[in-house]
Amino acid sequence: MTKFNELSADEQMKSLTTVAQRILGHYELNIIDLTVINHGFNTTFSVHTPDQRFALRLNVNSRREVANVEAEIEWMSHLSDRGVVSLPRVVPTSQGETYVVDEGIERGRAIVAVLFTWLDGTIVAQLDDATDALRAAGAAMARLHLDAANFEMPAGARLPRRDDMWWGFPNVLTGSTGVLASGDHELVERCHAVIQSTVADLYRREPIHIIHADLHGGNLMWNNGELSLFDFDDCAIGTPTQDLAASLFYLRDPAHRVTLMQGYRTVAELPFGSERELSTLVLQRQLILLNYFAGTENPEHRGIFEGFLQHTRTAMEDFLP
Repeated sequence: MTKFNELSADEQMKSLTTVAQRILGHYELNIIDLTVINHGFNTTFSVHTPDQRFALRLNVNSRREVANVEAEIEWMSHLSDRGVVSLPRVVPTSQGETYVVDEGIERGRAIVAVLFTWLDGTIVAQLDDATDALRAAGAAMARLHLDAANFEMPAGARLPRRDDMWWGFPNVLTGSTGVLASGDHELVERCHAVIQSTVADLYRREPIHIIHADLHGGNLMWNNGELSLFDFDDCAIGTPTQDLAASLFYLRDPAHRVTLMQGYRTVAELPFGSERELSTLVLQRQLILLNYFAGTENPEHRGIFEGFLQHTRTAMEDFLP
């Protein structure tokens, strides 16, 4: 049997659509349309019924355990119940379950799936002028950080702690099967040493609690001046600066970075100790993505690796003394 990662993008989508159809059998829905809207790290389908619309997320590349998904769902429910931020709600199955585990015959390993209510609006990354939305995003992040002390992890649920270099992914860049040439290998190792030291210092100094860890413009929805957050699949145990750096990486315009941090400061003081510290963690996010592109099963994302490597090489050279 052909392995999933050897299939073309079209073949993968056909396989995952079959999985999605099987998963939706756990819900009492009259489905009139099922359309993929994102096939990246995970795969999301738009699910239409005669009078409603939902988003079905399949954890395809995610290495989340069921206990991690349970923690994510509990945190989202906590945030919604307390009105901390606006976000989608989890839709239970006809048996009252908050997620479905599919054995993923087509996939080769089990897939965890969650059905969410639909968010109307425009994804912030697609806005012509994202200034107001980014300011609101900074404020929302600060509220998440301040409220984190109020969240108690339920029994049996757990999240990974992000004090490692690769955030739980196997190191395919410089490990025993590393894909990098010697010069790039050395650059990554030198950056790794600085990053690991900075992270260790953060964990001695900053609060350690649940964070979103992926709050960028593609995971934010703007609707009539109101911001909603979604895609909590990367939530983990970390520090406020790690959360902020993950968001700042995706903002290429310095003005946008300033706006996000201004929004944060309307609620709380910025957490990081120095610009150098923050830039170190922004670079870590870039290296994590490079590592992902090198090892992903998504054919389109694998094709990004070489170009992203060139960009990352320049970033590392500029970063190192």
